[in-house]
Amino acid sequence: MDEPRNFSSDGDAVSNVDPREVIDRVPTELLVQVFLLATGELREIGLVVPAKWYSHTKMETRSLISLTHVCRKWRQVVLQAPLLWTRMNCYTPSQLRAFWERSRGLPISLAIHHNDIEHYVGTSSTPEATRDKIEEILAVTHQLVRSLDLRLEGEDGMDHSPPSWLSSCDMPNLEVLVLSIRRDRKTRVSRKNALIGNNVRSLKALAITELGGWFPVDMFPSLTHLLLDCTNASIKELLRLLRDCPKIEVLHLPGSYFEFDGVVADPVSLPTLKLLAFTGADSKTLDLLRFVHIHHTVPIRMMSTFISVDDSEETFSPEDIFPIPFDIIPSIRGATHLDIRMNEGLFEVHFALHGAASGLWMFGSPYPTYGYQWLVDQIRRLSTDAPLSDVTSVVLDIPGSSPAVLVDLLRHLPSLETLTLRLYCPGKGGWQIGSGGRIPFEGSPADVLGALCDALAGQAGAHASEPPTCPALRALAVCANIGTDVCEDVQAELDRWRARLEEMLDARAATAAPIRSLRVQPTNRAYCGYGRDQGFDLEATRAAFEEGLSARVEKYSWVPPGETFFEEFKLWPLWRVGGEEEYWRLDSKYQPTYRAPERS
Repeated sequence: MDEPRNFSSDGDAVSNVDPREVIDRVPTELLVQVFLLATGELREIGLVVPAKWYSHTKMETRSLISLTHVCRKWRQVVLQAPLLWTRMNCYTPSQLRAFWERSRGLPISLAIHHNDIEHYVGTSSTPEATRDKIEEILAVTHQLVRSLDLRLEGEDGMDHSPPSWLSSCDMPNLEVLVLSIRRDRKTRVSRKNALIGNNVRSLKALAITELGGWFPVDMFPSLTHLLLDCTNASIKELLRLLRDCPKIEVLHLPGSYFEFDGVVADPVSLPTLKLLAFTGADSKTLDLLRFVHIHHTVPIRMMSTFISVDDSEETFSPEDIFPIPFDIIPSIRGATHLDIRMNEGLFEVHFALHGAASGLWMFGSPYPTYGYQWLVDQIRRLSTDAPLSDVTSVVLDIPGSSPAVLVDLLRHLPSLETLTLRLYCPGKGGWQIGSGGRIPFEGSPADVLGALCDALAGQAGAHASEPPTCPALRALAVCANIGTDVCEDVQAELDRWRARLEEMLDARAATAAPIRSLRVQPTNRAYCGYGRDQGFDLEATRAAFEEGLSARVEKYSWVPPGETFFEEFKLWPLWRVGGEEEYWRLDSKYQPTYRAPERS
């Protein structure tokens, strides 16, 4: 049998060629570009991931080192490509020395971790020996350091601030600094230290964590990205620092628990800001906006938010809630979308009020006892404090929605076009919240839907009929939990629920404000089973809904019990701004991991 032959693109037969020979003929410059791509994750993600502070900063080098073991030519190319070796740490002295030599004078990114220095001075070393070794490393590398990730450990009882030797270290090319100093609870905090002297003039990105309220007193004329741990921080100190950052674009404040200590005479204006982000804060943190002026196009993102209340008293009242200060948030002006969700376990909240370019997004966990009350209070405040006139789309996925609060909100949405609701009822026993609270029973599912339909149909007035609420509404989606645990006669409740929708649709059509699209899920598998043993016939009910509702709208759909009714929360592009990840990237929970720009 003849040997198989290869063919060129034009169909001509060509001789068999050993692939290794082809690879050997690849130009060196092209190989270097391939290797840069192959090791890109190593170099672009950076040296530090958001793990425990005390973990080592061991760098993943297997993809890089493996390239040197393929063949002699590849080893030569890799060793002679200095850009591949410009990211280094101090995990071992030999690795640091090898990377330093192979980087051949290019600007470097360097990570120094307190625990890594044990490989140099031993596990029983003194703080002085550790400090001396770090100073020795920087004495060799300081002229070429472009990015420095410095994780130190504060000495017990010592002043909690960056070490004095750092402020005198000359790093003329430094653009990115990540600084963290672990401390004990008794450590004193100094607020009047310079960071690194004149070197801060070149800084473009600064991340300070674990310093518990310490802020540098430097001027940062070139800084565009700032991540600052504000735990127990003074609002005056923060504002003073922000005044010294005239070009700030991305401001990320994790652990933000400010001390609002007195009146601030002159609020700070941040005209270049593109994003304001909080992590691990609470709604009270937004009071910062009383002292900081930002443009209305700046999105505000609050992740891992603690939904908190003042629980200093034994009894709870609405006055104890820390509300969202809608009236001082410029980013929600002109908002077109409102999306509020709380899972059925009442321990996770999404709250988003935004337009196409900016808005407020809060995601977090409430205290179990008060989280539901907190959320209902925010919905109630929306009607009086938030700009809702331009909102066209609303999603309310909240167990146990209060009919009165819901109707009041809808009356303040004149431009609403699309409404998606969960109208679950707690049942006659109510729903237990945590260890002390309870969502009360406020009527059957048909009663709750009836309050909504009366408002939408224009029949909610105390004496005469009122015009329809939300006159622009054209698409309605509503689900309920009709079942044996919330009503005595399931079939009768389903019939009443359908009848209320029919009446509302007819009334809207008569006032030239028809609902054109309707999607319903009156019962859910989580609350009742299938079949006649639950007091109703599912197929007969579906057919009755189809007959009574489909002719009244242009588009009708029935969502069977157990199927997903709500789409997943949509992450709009506005929540990531251009340039946000130039110096650090975000993980799936919008937490930062640090990176520095790479340039030859």
